[in-house]
Amino acid sequence: MSAMPDFKHSQVMSDRVCDALCKLVYTHSRIYLTQEKKKFLSSRLERHRRDLRAVDWDIYLGKLMDTTDAFEIEKMIDWVATNHTYFFREPSHFDRLSHDLLSSMIQSHPQSKSQLKCWSVAASSGEEAFSLAITLAEYARQNGPLEWSVHATDISRRVLEKANACIYNQDALNLPSVDLLARYFRRGTGPYEGQCKVKDSLIQHVQFAQANVFQNKLPVPERLDLIFCRNVLIYFDTPSRQQLISRLEKMLEPGGLLLVGHTESLFNMRHKLQALGGGIFRRSH
Repeated sequence: MSAMPDFKHSQVMSDRVCDALCKLVYTHSRIYLTQEKKKFLSSRLERHRRDLRAVDWDIYLGKLMDTTDAFEIEKMIDWVATNHTYFFREPSHFDRLSHDLLSSMIQSHPQSKSQLKCWSVAASSGEEAFSLAITLAEYARQNGPLEWSVHATDISRRVLEKANACIYNQDALNLPSVDLLARYFRRGTGPYEGQCKVKDSLIQHVQFAQANVFQNKLPVPERLDLIFCRNVLIYFDTPSRQQLISRLEKMLEPGGLLLVGHTESLFNMRHKLQALGGGIFRRSH
């Protein structure tokens, strides 16, 4: 029987390996990392290194460079990708959609009334997509029939498994109104006490799929009314940001909305979008 690899005295990641891994990550995801992220890379990729039975970082890099298995590269990107999210994050976006933006968009763009198509670009474990879904369902409940769909993508298959399960801890729901819990979630009992599952009436409007926002063909409609691309641009370098914004602008219907994170900006980027404040932009008619 062969001896188990000894991970106890693994090398500290060298600058050379760090640079090579950063380039590999960038090539396959456009996520931009530098030497300053060496500790971050080491902690994030430690489990994958062990899975590949690489006793040090040089061997790990060699295995990745030599592999013909795209799945291992995908797993590496999966562990590097940051998936921090929660329900109704940056709530002002949902408030503005509810109080004026959805109405003005539908009134100025009547064809959206038949089918409002939305995209959550970095959906992670589903909280943003379902927050948007609840917002749209509430708008339809209060203002009359509205057909809508939310397409939700993420580069990480690992977090999408949780998203597709549609189960969340009740304490983490962070709903803006108490009555939304009974309207859109089923509470667990017994061993599922404290957990809630999204109701089928909401799930049927939301579709999750794995995707890299830079891939040629995306699993979302070619034209969209509303795009949530929040807290995504911060992970890319300037050329990649410009490429992504140009792509998203072309995908928007006239009068459609693009939402980015409050800490993000389109400053010094080429686009023809109208800034509405608070990270919200509208494509001109």
